Amino acid sequence: MKKWRMAAGALLILLAAGGLVYWELQGREEVMFQEVLVTRETVTAGTEISPGLFRTVRIPEEGKMEGALKPEDLEALSGMAAAREIGTGSQITAADFQEPERRMEEGETVFPLKPEWISLRSSSLRQGDLVEIYEDRTRTLIGVYRVAFVKDGNEAEVRDPELREELPILERTDGTGVISHIEILTDMEGYEKIADRTTGEQPAGLLIVQKGEWQ
Repeated sequence: MKKWRMAAGALLILLAAGGLVYWELQGREEVMFQEVLVTRETVTAGTEISPGLFRTVRIPEEGKMEGALKPEDLEALSGMAAAREIGTGSQITAADFQEPERRMEEGETVFPLKPEWISLRSSSLRQGDLVEIYEDRTRTLIGVYRVAFVKDGNEAEVRDPELREELPILERTDGTGVISHIEILTDMEGYEKIADRTTGEQPAGLLIVQKGEWQ
């Protein structure tokens, strides 16, 4: 019986020693340290996000920034862009990212369509829409264009009130103003196709048909 007690005591001592070693080598880190994402290098504002921009580090709980993103959050950043410059080795939060800005293609600029040119358009037209523009008289397609701005009579952008994110077309039930004219993104050739039909001796009106949102 005495031998069993001695053996049990020795086993308890070994277990305690093993537990202490595990705590010092790994357990302490697992309990007191947290995995977070940090940048591998400086990320400039507007940079589109890819997994290679970040690495995982373990830091003490007290050193973790509030809202710091974890490795499992990386997938949610897909398609986002940096909202500000983020230094090398910095922890990141959701506030550091935003939807990527829409960009003009090479050779494009912003051209206004005068109010008198437009025969028909929807009141739900908004910045970021993709539209087909037709000659109203013959229903001939002039081209497909991206809407850069939708303006009211005071040159203010027409938006959905208290809008936090873009709404689908059929949910745009209200606006901050009455649409006066729109401005499109295109090159000179694309604009001349419209101008040729809206000026001259028999100018045609424009029929603007929404096709969704451009990316």
